[in-house]
Amino acid sequence: MPAGKLILSDIFYLERSDFVLRGAGVVAGGTKIFCPRPMLYFEDPASLKELREYLIQFDKRQREKENNIDLPFSQYAWSGGIIWTQVPGERVKSYLGKYDVPQTIFTKISSGKRGEFILEASEKENLFLFETPNEKSLALGFDFLFPFIKDKNSWSFKKDVMYWNDWPVRSAALLFGGVALQNEDYLKTWKSLNSNFNKMEIIRNVPVRFPLLWVK
Repeated sequence: MPAGKLILSDIFYLERSDFVLRGAGVVAGGTKIFCPRPMLYFEDPASLKELREYLIQFDKRQREKENNIDLPFSQYAWSGGIIWTQVPGERVKSYLGKYDVPQTIFTKISSGKRGEFILEASEKENLFLFETPNEKSLALGFDFLFPFIKDKNSWSFKKDVMYWNDWPVRSAALLFGGVALQNEDYLKTWKSLNSNFNKMEIIRNVPVRFPLLWVK
């Protein structure tokens, strides 16, 4: 941001990633953000509609009998200040169940015991082919990722700043996907990947170290 005095009289929304908000310094001649208008007088943000309903429905108030205070909480006391980051169209936070997206049930568990590793399912589907109502699936995810696993130099996005040279490794997901989807290319690529990795960040992201034990 340029040097000088910047006056904000409404909420300043940041709706993108990969940027740094930087001024010209705090010394004389630097950048100053001045907010003269109380947020009480701002127009109600559409993104806080659910929060406002929640505060009213559950009578959320600041109650201090000893100080003779009984006032409704401000929506901003539960959200943020004058500079926000947000994803357009997404909920800030879940407050009321009526706005929740219905969960997609993959299968129903009929039995299982705490501490065991086996669950009995009353309805069985292929996890990798199962599709959500908006047509998303693990198979679709593999279609996207596999070309980059096979040749990571074809990756067209930003590289991992610390562990680019350590990926990919022999992940259980590729093995299980290859078996479930009967994809020989997945299995062949899985066999070609490094299985002897020892960096903690890689180990943390590959929790199943001996996946062949889980394959019949």
